[in-house]
Amino acid sequence: MNVPKPLVSVLLPTYNSESYIKQALDSVLSQSYPSVQLVVSDDASTDKTQEILADYKARYPAAIKLFIQKKNLGVTPNCNFILQHCTGHYILFFAGDDLLYENCITDSVEAIEDGNHAMVFHNHDFIDECSEKLKRVGRLYPSHVGGIARLIKAGMYVKCNGMMVRTSCIPKGGYDESLRYSSDFDFVFRVLGSDNSFIYVAEPLSAYRKHMESLTVKYRGVCLLDSAEVYLKLMKQYPKYSFSISRLVSNSFRSSRFSSVNGYTYKDWLVAAIGAYPFNFIAWGALIISTITAHRVQL
Repeated sequence: MNVPKPLVSVLLPTYNSESYIKQALDSVLSQSYPSVQLVVSDDASTDKTQEILADYKARYPAAIKLFIQKKNLGVTPNCNFILQHCTGHYILFFAGDDLLYENCITDSVEAIEDGNHAMVFHNHDFIDECSEKLKRVGRLYPSHVGGIARLIKAGMYVKCNGMMVRTSCIPKGGYDESLRYSSDFDFVFRVLGSDNSFIYVAEPLSAYRKHMESLTVKYRGVCLLDSAEVYLKLMKQYPKYSFSISRLVSNSFRSSRFSSVNGYTYKDWLVAAIGAYPFNFIAWGALIISTITAHRVQL
């Protein structure tokens, strides 16, 4: 007797994704896993994204839940909207410019159930605007199991796109809407809490697209500040990890050094990085070189 597979909801927010959305949808609809619900909310796109979504909904009415927002909600509220309409035992978080490989959901369900984990992450391939695979632009990690302490001490190395979460472990309220772009980052820590575990799969199960219109590129400065805010929240919640978290805050500030968010200058960011973690020798080196060259050299 075949036991029905638990339903997996794929959470997919879209906004002006006409260039890539067909590939993204096809990658979900061609999954080897037999029980998939695709829940899409378009955040008032101004290109042809809504037309493409309507066409797919007409072709796959049983597989797709489609919502069209009349006004732009923003990334985080739109994700919370979709969460409210996901009915799966598990939820896989996806983006309209990326791709899932055929066995992504099958392998993710197998991994999350092997040990009753709250979340599963996996390695990614990286692709360009033309879907050509790029040389490695990030580190590959071996399969392993961990919890919030590992993420804090190692520096939040997991990728949120393509992650799968056990629905019963999602915190009340879903995403923190005070965070504009790094709410997924905060979401991971809140799902894990102090007791839950995740499993990391070494095999690349999806492709992450690198392009100039992605949110992490267009709004890099704001994303980094959001990340720092998440770390500061963690510091209050887990004071025993303050030393490790201070290092992460410092690196977020250092990474923001070319951003003018809030009127901060290159020097301001480096000073803030050193203030958060005085042993950030990379920030010290950049500040010293910038100072002795009268700010002509900025590393």
